[in-house]
Amino acid sequence: GALEEGGPLYAALDAVAGSRKAAVCDKFPAETNRLWVIREAWQAVEDLGYWPKEAAAAPEPDALATCADRHAGLQAAAHAAQDVAAIERLTATPANFNFLDPECMAEDCWQDWADDAWYDDWSTDGNDDDWWGPEYAEPSGPLGLLNVPAPPAPPASPNTAATTQLCLAPDAYRCALSGHLCSQPVRAPSGVLYERSLITAWLSWNKVCPVSGDSLVATQLFEEVEVASSLARWLTDA
Repeated sequence: GALEEGGPLYAALDAVAGSRKAAVCDKFPAETNRLWVIREAWQAVEDLGYWPKEAAAAPEPDALATCADRHAGLQAAAHAAQDVAAIERLTATPANFNFLDPECMAEDCWQDWADDAWYDDWSTDGNDDDWWGPEYAEPSGPLGLLNVPAPPAPPASPNTAATTQLCLAPDAYRCALSGHLCSQPVRAPSGVLYERSLITAWLSWNKVCPVSGDSLVATQLFEEVEVASSLARWLTDA
């Protein structure tokens, strides 16, 4: 292939001067019995990496198809062997039920069992209580068959009335951040009321009012003495 048109040797000869090229070409007929030297030398040059090796010819399509068919045949044989082994394991069970046998349908195999008299007869003869046991025959507990009594109800809280009153407290006494009554009410410049501990914790990592979105720092908060006094009076009256 080196002497073919477009080959590396042909390109090398075409690059030399015309006089040298003619001299080399004139020598070729006399050196035809030693062309193997050129071929061996060219292979050595390829191995040294000066020029890339010629790509091997792709296999014929027929050869590829034959290889694919052979591989598919081997896979089919392996799958068939696995199926046979699975059938042997299934048929070796005491039930001797072959799931791959079309004549062994589920409705036919279970028909005799479904027609048994004991299967259709659900009448009671008085022995059911002995079979279930007294604790299961008449479950009286709230948890059904476990027959466990219900847990005692929690005692009534004496603060129920107070809790109800707190839920009815006006929004003017509640923290805008949590909704709880403010024990230490403070107000932001935007007019929003907060519980001091909650808004201080908020401002420790976010210097923005959570309601208005305005810039806010802890030093801008002022204590609401009037709100605290009004809340104390409201709780006393409640």
